[in-house]
Amino acid sequence: MFDFSGRSRRSEYWWFVLFTVIIALAAGMIDVLFYRGPMLLFGYIVVSVIIFFPSVSVLTRRLHDTGRSGWLGAPYWAYALYDIAILLSPFVNMDIFETIMPSSDNALVAAIMMAAAFVMFIWMFIVFIMTLSDSQAKTNRYGPSPKYGVIEDTFD
Repeated sequence: MFDFSGRSRRSEYWWFVLFTVIIALAAGMIDVLFYRGPMLLFGYIVVSVIIFFPSVSVLTRRLHDTGRSGWLGAPYWAYALYDIAILLSPFVNMDIFETIMPSSDNALVAAIMMAAAFVMFIWMFIVFIMTLSDSQAKTNRYGPSPKYGVIEDTFD
């Protein structure tokens, strides 16, 4: 759950993603059915906080399985933390947008934020494509393949 070393197969990653999406949707539906006002998204916030580190961990291991650094998933982590901060802002009486953009009427700041969001979206799409790729068959610097086992390079 909090293991950032090693490798995760595609099936482990996508089953985890499916599980977390189902849990998040259930929490959101419960919130809509039973809560009103500032407590509306409380269950979703709790679920988001609980699944943050396991999500980072499994994404890191999935990238390791494809032979890539887990740091390539940093845009996902940044977006998740930003999402959690936005969701928590009503509970701590903080306007997150005013903190990020103190002068809301500043067109340059807004343009920079939009450009950064676009770049983050493109990078997240690239990482998404990376999670779809097959495992490296051979042992890489992150360990042996969980799919293929230990395959020795016969040409060394």
